[in-house]
Amino acid sequence: YVGLLPFVLILTLFAFELKKLFMNRGGKIKKEFDEHRYYYWFFFVSIIVFFVLSIGDYTPLFSVVYENIPGMRLFRFPTRFNLFTLFLVSVMSGWAVSRLVERLERSRVVGDSKKEESSDYVFSWPFPKKITYVIFLGIMIVDLTVFAYQYISFYPIRSYLSTPESALILNNDQSIFR
Repeated sequence: YVGLLPFVLILTLFAFELKKLFMNRGGKIKKEFDEHRYYYWFFFVSIIVFFVLSIGDYTPLFSVVYENIPGMRLFRFPTRFNLFTLFLVSVMSGWAVSRLVERLERSRVVGDSKKEESSDYVFSWPFPKKITYVIFLGIMIVDLTVFAYQYISFYPIRSYLSTPESALILNNDQSIFR
């Protein structure tokens, strides 16, 4: 579990990339250079491939890869592909936070400069870049904490360290066949 916010951020980054890919202005395709665009698409495709491989025998892709790629028979548990998926999701969510913070920073209104240009409502992000990063980090930590608290839960230490009833029965049984 990497959290709900990283998943939403990856979907947002995917939407931004699709918008850039299919953006059309005046019949011309907008050519905007982004040095990380190829990495984004590589990571998107890799996340999907590793997730499908982690499902195992329930997908035809895994059996094709397992039978045809040398070394794949050494993997005992296909769920270990989840580690690659989680790593790629973490990197992609970091890129998405970075892109979103830059976009929010560009929307900040300093003084009345944008109010004079338009009478429409202008969105302005009120926080500087560092505080925005801290806000995103805080939201992710709260999300992971809530999930971990509900998932792991807590077990009373006395009942955890006490001798189980089955062990007491076995200790009291002194017969030869035990």
